[in-house]
Amino acid sequence: MDARSQRTFDRTTGAGTSVTDITRAIPSDAAGISATVIPAAPGHQAASAVTSTRGRAVAAARATAVAALVLTALSACSQSASTTSASAAATGTQSATQDSTQDAEATQDADAAQTDTGSAGGAVADGSYSASGTYQSPGGTQQIEVAVTIKSGVISDVTVTPAGADATSTAYQKDFASHIADEVVGKSLADAKVTKVSGSSLTSQGFNAALEQIASQAGA
Repeated sequence: MDARSQRTFDRTTGAGTSVTDITRAIPSDAAGISATVIPAAPGHQAASAVTSTRGRAVAAARATAVAALVLTALSACSQSASTTSASAAATGTQSATQDSTQDAEATQDADAAQTDTGSAGGAVADGSYSASGTYQSPGGTQQIEVAVTIKSGVISDVTVTPAGADATSTAYQKDFASHIADEVVGKSLADAKVTKVSGSSLTSQGFNAALEQIASQAGA
């Protein structure tokens, strides 16, 4: 018997009483005595039943709380997903609106640029145009006939027909007509003005005057 059991035994039987003493006190004819299992007190059973019931109630409450937390988390996730989808849709609509606005502005800018170019004489309607240009020479007023073809906004062909009032002016005009194509083909009307071709500066004045009329005809 260990020390703890001995103390318990002493409190029950009285201090100083030993197991040997009790054994000696048992009658010799008590061999037939059998051990009897003492059932638990009714109060103890009730306490155990209450404790078991309370444990089950606590477990059920915990399970309910966990389920509520899970439902709350799922609801929050659903709301977050809905908010994200709505935000993405709003962003896509805003982006589409901005793109449309930018396209409209780009179109307006292009139209404005084309208008500015046309008013500056850089872009004209394609086609064939002709005009007469006059200028003053020592022999009097002279005239020259000019015909040009415009393609993609530039001169693709040019023809000058002499119409001088005297032989000298006509000779200068012929020389001018032979070399003018080298000076103006591939250029716009605004860039095709010349100052002197084949030694003739006066004929150039008549040519430039004719180009101004052609530019008006072409809408430059």
